[in-house]
Amino acid sequence: MSRFTDITMGFRHRIKEMAYGFKYLSWKEDYEDIPYSVRSAVISMVDGKMWHGGLTDRFKGIVTGYLFAQYLDRPFRIKYSFPFNLTDYLIPNEYNWVIDDEDISSSIFTSRALCTRHENGRRMLKVKPKGQIRFYCNVDLTEVLDFTPFNQKWGDIFNRLFRPSPLLQKELDHQLNKLGCEYVAMVFRFQNLLGDFEEYKYKKIEDTEYRERLIEANLEEIRNIIEQIRKKSDEARILITSDSAEFLERAEKISGVYSIKGKSAHVDTKGTGNTNHIKAFVDFFMISKAKEVYSVTIDNMYPSDFPNYASKVGGIPFHRINKKLNPHQ
Repeated sequence: MSRFTDITMGFRHRIKEMAYGFKYLSWKEDYEDIPYSVRSAVISMVDGKMWHGGLTDRFKGIVTGYLFAQYLDRPFRIKYSFPFNLTDYLIPNEYNWVIDDEDISSSIFTSRALCTRHENGRRMLKVKPKGQIRFYCNVDLTEVLDFTPFNQKWGDIFNRLFRPSPLLQKELDHQLNKLGCEYVAMVFRFQNLLGDFEEYKYKKIEDTEYRERLIEANLEEIRNIIEQIRKKSDEARILITSDSAEFLERAEKISGVYSIKGKSAHVDTKGTGNTNHIKAFVDFFMISKAKEVYSVTIDNMYPSDFPNYASKVGGIPFHRINKKLNPHQ
């Protein structure tokens, strides 16, 4: 990002933060009502009042918020309520990040919003206001900043913060028991290319011949990986995750393939009627428990960070397969 772009982005975020203050914060002081232990907290906010992105973006922002709190030597909390409560699926592990609504300041005198999206993080590090910081972020600063505390491993921080809730752990145990052996994970992110996963403004492929070629090319990548792992172990299986129900149905017909039933809901796409949010968490943690993970991207498929960050949580190898279809085939 150029310096001009960075300055422009920072200015736009300042405008957003000012507008947020006028819209959501009051001129009434509430300092005495806030517990001393969280009066200066950095609170990672996922409440629908700003754009948050997908699940991986939200995880990036939360981990960055935790490191930002460490940098400022302040308490860290998470307010995640959109479009579900995070504690339905993830609960504190080594650090208690839970905060009650009444402990979040609503006063413009003792609370301010800080928006960090597609920035280099430098502006954020210069902000040291009194009171609470409502932190809106969807970037991973461990990829940008190389000094303490940002030079910690992302997966280590995630595991320090989170462990599966009883509900999620029960589903993970169920899937692991069904698999019954070690496995490799492969991830295929079509967005709306196949017309069965509505997301933002992405359009489906209208050319039926090309659509079929794209599906077959991805299925061939599965067969290639199966052939590789079968040379090492007859019991090894492949866990396939995808945002396309049609592709999963086709992939399941390949011997050795396992997929998790259910259609995922994109956490930042409204109006689709799909609220199966646990599926994304199950996919994420099941990928993290694989021996290794492959992300396959052919032509205009999306190079998702979802499997990359799942691999960081599990400390497993991550590979990208990027290919282009031959237009003359």
